Amino acid sequence: MAARDEDGTVQVGLEDDDSLPTIGNDTAVRWNEEQAWEEANKGSSSILPFVNAFFLTVATVLGTGILGLPVKLAKTGFAPFIVSYTLTFIMQALVLAFTVEVMQRGKLMADNEFAAEHKMIPMEEFDVEDDAEDDSDVFIAGGTEKQAKISSSQDSMSNNSESSAAASAAHGAEGPDLHTLGRLFLPNKWMSIPFDISVMLHFVSILISYSLAGSLAYAALFQIESQFRWIIIPFIFLGTTLLIAGTNYFPKLFHSSISLATLAKGALLVLLVFVTSRVADEVNHPIIDSWRYIGRPFLIGTVAMGGAVNILPVVFAKIRFRRREVIIFTWVVIGALFFVWILNVLWCYFLLKTIPQTAPEGVEEDKNNVLTLEGAERYGKPSTVPLVNIIHDKYPQFMWVAFTVDIFIMTSITVSYITVGTGLQHVLDGMAANMRPSALPRVALSWFDRVRSKIYTMHIRWKKAALYLIFFGGVFAVAFSNPESFLIVMERVTSLALNLEAGAFVVFMLWQSRKLSGNTSPIPMALPDWVYALRWAV
Repeated sequence: MAARDEDGTVQVGLEDDDSLPTIGNDTAVRWNEEQAWEEANKGSSSILPFVNAFFLTVATVLGTGILGLPVKLAKTGFAPFIVSYTLTFIMQALVLAFTVEVMQRGKLMADNEFAAEHKMIPMEEFDVEDDAEDDSDVFIAGGTEKQAKISSSQDSMSNNSESSAAASAAHGAEGPDLHTLGRLFLPNKWMSIPFDISVMLHFVSILISYSLAGSLAYAALFQIESQFRWIIIPFIFLGTTLLIAGTNYFPKLFHSSISLATLAKGALLVLLVFVTSRVADEVNHPIIDSWRYIGRPFLIGTVAMGGAVNILPVVFAKIRFRRREVIIFTWVVIGALFFVWILNVLWCYFLLKTIPQTAPEGVEEDKNNVLTLEGAERYGKPSTVPLVNIIHDKYPQFMWVAFTVDIFIMTSITVSYITVGTGLQHVLDGMAANMRPSALPRVALSWFDRVRSKIYTMHIRWKKAALYLIFFGGVFAVAFSNPESFLIVMERVTSLALNLEAGAFVVFMLWQSRKLSGNTSPIPMALPDWVYALRWAV
């Protein structure tokens, strides 16, 4: 039954469904504010999504950064590092808060544009028994089978804009991914494409670091360090297969398992920090501070404290779109970041008390027997290498600590590889969803358009498979061809990509999302003005 509102809106079949948005002649699709805030204040929510968010954030951040960070303290010492690293923590916490607001606005914009595209249908396409005085600017919001068929037909014939394609992709159950957020809030391809490159570069480079560090740890456990290059093959293949199969076929079991594995990883790190403190008390090596080199650990510090922004869309999709839950979610992920900050600071302090920062004059280290932090930096080794060597050579009573180190690295890197790989998969799925025929030009004018047309008309499963093969295959190719590049990849490539993504593009998207007129509808939690003003500091 059709009914006409006071503003001229024709509504069909909405008598018993208050969840659909009201659509009028002069009004875009928007939420009913009173209903939204009433819904926001009722009902109870599960704690599991927040627990999952905490552990996934820890698993993402607590990766190879903790292995490479102490290496950069050879000339800096501890006190200058604390100042630099605390500043890095504050900046990364702000980035997380900014990203949460951008995701809220992205979800709201996606929901509104999706509703506008699929529920606003021209009146003249239907035989409505109601006496419409004219056809112009009259729409019906419906749910009948006939309307659905005509809507589908119109959708296939229309040439939607790229932002509409992004909005529809973001409307799915997984919510907006980083690629889609870039399409929504970066005004043109000259900004969205560099953003995509920085995101993908960060994902790929950090996964390369995980592959190298994880393979080295497994090789050390089985005492085949000289052949650790061949461990890279099963490490990447099994890890990638596990994350793709888990997220697609057993998502609940997969995420629960990752949370439990991260809990074990955190417990192992706490144990490792404790047992390392025992070795540090025995060695009690003096720490030499130099404020002249306060900036040396900055780049690697951003890697050791950053990266959570890439996993946020994955965990944000699991919570309800309500003010209370968004506030709790924001504090949970910042709390997870603070937990990592504490563990990293303690870890670096005890390593500085155990491992000499530099070698004595006239003594040169061999890359196969690194005993100082300076030597680890020179030969591109993780900080655990000189720790294990010192224990083996001088303190054999603590060999069980070396075994604990290997177990921690294996667990930590394996969990982190799967967790960050899940974030990369989320972005790749968003890219595949945006490759819709409706986003193509009407006429293929060049060979590039024709090739793109063939790709865009493929089944989405084949699109995803192709993207997985390209990017995860790229991780394997770089790691296997250059297995000594651990520290170089982390400090130069990963940190550069992360600073571009979090320090430039996220801040710009926050500003752009507030500027867009389509986001005038209230979001559950907007940042206070004083926090928003700090975007210039980031």
